[in-house]
Amino acid sequence: MQKKVDVRAFLRQHWLWCATILLIALSRFCWYGMLQPYKVLEDSKDYLAFDTLAMLQGRPVNGRPPLYGMYLDLLEWLFPSNFLTVAALIQAVVSVISLVFLAKLLRHIGVSSPWRELCVLFYGATSAVLGWEPCIMTESFSLSGAVFFLYCAVLYIQRHRLRYGLGALLLALALAFLRPQFLVYLALLLVFFVLKLIFPYERSERRTLCALLLASLACWGFVLSYCWGFQKQFGIFSLSDALPRQNLAICLERGYAQELDDREIADFVTQQEEEKDPLQVATEAVARYGNARVDKTTKQFFLSHFSRYLSDTISAALATANEAFYGYAYNTTDGWNTHAWGGFFSIYSVQRLLFDGVKIFYALLASALEGIAMVAVWIKRRTMPWLHMALFSISVCTTLLTYFVTCGEYMRTMISILPYFFCMTGLFLQMCSDYAARVRAAQPANTQ
Repeated sequence: MQKKVDVRAFLRQHWLWCATILLIALSRFCWYGMLQPYKVLEDSKDYLAFDTLAMLQGRPVNGRPPLYGMYLDLLEWLFPSNFLTVAALIQAVVSVISLVFLAKLLRHIGVSSPWRELCVLFYGATSAVLGWEPCIMTESFSLSGAVFFLYCAVLYIQRHRLRYGLGALLLALALAFLRPQFLVYLALLLVFFVLKLIFPYERSERRTLCALLLASLACWGFVLSYCWGFQKQFGIFSLSDALPRQNLAICLERGYAQELDDREIADFVTQQEEEKDPLQVATEAVARYGNARVDKTTKQFFLSHFSRYLSDTISAALATANEAFYGYAYNTTDGWNTHAWGGFFSIYSVQRLLFDGVKIFYALLASALEGIAMVAVWIKRRTMPWLHMALFSISVCTTLLTYFVTCGEYMRTMISILPYFFCMTGLFLQMCSDYAARVRAAQPANTQ
């Protein structure tokens, strides 16, 4: 005979989670209520123009990473009349599912109640996360994918099972074809597997690690093969054609253009820059002279003037450090539903005040503190602090490297730092809570 569920007992035991789920649901209902079903941005047009069949036939129409364009093509084939609405809906569903994995992830890394619920609440209710869900862009899947990746990576660190290592590898591979910046995940996994092979949990783990290293090399082989094919079409060995025009835009913005060694490109862009914005001029230059030529002259300048380039990049990082993370669905009114209930718009400012406000500086600071924690744990325990190493390396690569791989919109490019930020914040809150508990426990003994 099955036991009846005592609802009151369940609610008393899990009241904090029930409150968290209710608040997230109410918050998201209010956020979504003021929006159109989806929002098409400038960069969305390239993903919409992507042609999967042409790519498979060796005739790519643009140099965007293929995964998101293939996703849209599949939905357009299945739902011809409303595929963009379905695309945004799927992004929202995947984002909600990622909240469950974030909660489980926080538990696995040692964050307990109430800090676990608090982190999930603020991550699940901020417009910096759900503000990307209606956008026909890669950012929403990037956020969700980062959660799934870290979940698999942490479970491998703790349980040493092949399936978790393979899960992390496959997710890193998929994310790299979603946004090339996630190639750093594949690189960090390769380094991690090599280090684990040298310092295994137990000798039998080496067999698992050999299999994971072979799988990692296979993933890299697939990536490099794609890059080789991409080079034949677009002139650069990459997953995307964005870097040459972005580097040239940087040269225009920072006054490097006149000093480029390719005088024809230098003269062309300086003649155009007074009438158009730098990225538009750079795009026209790439269309005229090709990716390979633009890529060569800009990288040559960066290498020969590295100290100047590094100083200017640091200045750009400092200038944008106070920018808050947000989703593009809410930054302009053109994506808002003007026929929605007026209360949604009244609640909007309250929502922003309560749940938004995480700034780039906070993410940079959390990364630095995580590095200190990594060294401290390493010295204290004299063992490899794998979790802290993972959080530190990924957060640093996600934040600092962003300033070297793009020409602007740094907040958007590093948006996938948010799951890591909330994990690091949860660990810090838990550490403070544990320390306070130890102090309270020691007080009676000290007073006797």
